[in-house]
Amino acid sequence: MKNARASLKELSAEFDILERKARGCFFIGQVLYNTEKGNEAIAPMFEEIFIDLFQSITSCLNGQYRLAYQSLRSSLELTVASVYFYDHPIEFTQWKNDEWDFQFSLIKEILSQSYAKALDVESPPLENQIRVQYRFLSQFVHGKYGFMTAAQDGAVLNYDQQRSLEFIENYEKVFSCIIDLFSYRFHEYFPAVIERYPYFRSFLP
Repeated sequence: MKNARASLKELSAEFDILERKARGCFFIGQVLYNTEKGNEAIAPMFEEIFIDLFQSITSCLNGQYRLAYQSLRSSLELTVASVYFYDHPIEFTQWKNDEWDFQFSLIKEILSQSYAKALDVESPPLENQIRVQYRFLSQFVHGKYGFMTAAQDGAVLNYDQQRSLEFIENYEKVFSCIIDLFSYRFHEYFPAVIERYPYFRSFLP
């Protein structure tokens, strides 16, 4: 509670913006669910991305910085998976049934020039930019020494404004990757998302 109070006292406006952005992912899922038959199964992935983003914010508010980055990584990985599975229903069914494992390396396929051409998109998002963010977040997941909480702060979790600001900066970078990927594959749904959630327009590329 002490950490949360300090976070909201000093960075309330910043965290509010992050939460609003996370909510946009939820509304993309809602629009997919309601506008096209067959999207019922994949729509919950967007809600899960929203949950991951929201959990990352909550963790940061409480001074749980490593956990915050772990949730960010999950949101980015699920975003890539949602784009891939939207065009690969067989693999999606196998994944749902725990018969096949999604690999982040499949990003190479969905961001290829041939894939972009099939989508009638002039150019895909920059793969390297997304990979850089994913690798950074993976350091927290895999427990690299320099990214361990105890190595930096000791056993007690405490609010630190600088670390919170660093998280906010990285959240913005990750969210930029997420919205670029969604814009790449699901842009035709965006007008309906904006109609339901006008704030969504403010963070489109």
